[in-house]
Amino acid sequence: MIALIAAIVCACLTISPTAQGKSGNQMPELINQVEPVYPIDMKRKGVAGKVVLEFTVDARGKVQSPKVVRSSNPAFDQPAIDAVLKFKFKPGVRNGKPVAVRMRMPIAFNLEDIPPPGVTQADLEFVKKPAMPKGLRCDVTPKVRGEIHPVFPFVCLEASKTGTATVWVLVNASGAVTQMGVIDATAPAFGYAALVACQCAEYDPALLNGKPTDAVLTIKLEFDGSPQMEEVKEREKTISNGSIVPAYKVYDDLQTGVKNGVPFPLVARMANLNEGSATVYLCIDSNGKVILPTPVKSTHPSFEYMAMQAASTWRYPPPTLNGRTVYAFLVMTVKFSTTDTGSTSSITFERGVP
Repeated sequence: MIALIAAIVCACLTISPTAQGKSGNQMPELINQVEPVYPIDMKRKGVAGKVVLEFTVDARGKVQSPKVVRSSNPAFDQPAIDAVLKFKFKPGVRNGKPVAVRMRMPIAFNLEDIPPPGVTQADLEFVKKPAMPKGLRCDVTPKVRGEIHPVFPFVCLEASKTGTATVWVLVNASGAVTQMGVIDATAPAFGYAALVACQCAEYDPALLNGKPTDAVLTIKLEFDGSPQMEEVKEREKTISNGSIVPAYKVYDDLQTGVKNGVPFPLVARMANLNEGSATVYLCIDSNGKVILPTPVKSTHPSFEYMAMQAASTWRYPPPTLNGRTVYAFLVMTVKFSTTDTGSTSSITFERGVP
């Protein structure tokens, strides 16, 4: 069920809140609403969301100039706008005459019996099926170079869900990950985020009698969410003061921050997939760091998590527009393919608002 949240508030109204209810003054009254169309990909994944819109109710009771003030996921933005444009109001009144009123309205997208956020339990069980290789011997176990920083799934962040994921990786004698699987995860999304992060990490191979050899390494990752919550707060501030703009208005070349390519996810190979795609929403903060990557749609969960993991390492020049520091946003689509001779990925950016 898709619910319209009844509260309607705004800081700058044609009719002030104190004037509401006085003789001849009246706020607009919603008399006919249309339910938004639930995005198919979000419905499939069981993802709920909320969009806060700001718009004008003109003197005829029609909605004009809607814009997104705040959104939990860009996939819900356009359906919310399309629905609000079909709403009908009894116009606001001031001094006995119909007037235009600027308003804000939150629209919630809710599903009954929503499955775990991000990916399903069935997806998690699939990546837990591979048996950890046995009988591999080594004198020195494989070691991770540096630290592993997995992307925090935004749907878990939105639900204030923290947790852990433990995965195993088979590191070959060249230091490359060739097999992997989930041992345990407190949420399916954490399992997928951990897998792609561990695939992207660099390793020193195990040693046996002084020579590199194949060996298994077990890795446990914690998902705290505190840094990401701070990023959410900062992003909301920039949205409220109008300091977030489309990235194409800041950068002549949106590829300027791209670091390396996007690897083909091993999890997709496990699912016997040779190709796929993912579209994700990215935000670039005032320092040029890509933050809060959010999935929009994908052909398989592993593709969206790999796209987000890769993008989280990119750095752009600090975004500025007309001499002031801003945040920038962009929508990226990655197409993946793999053959016996190798894997490729292509990245395209959309110029418009998602």
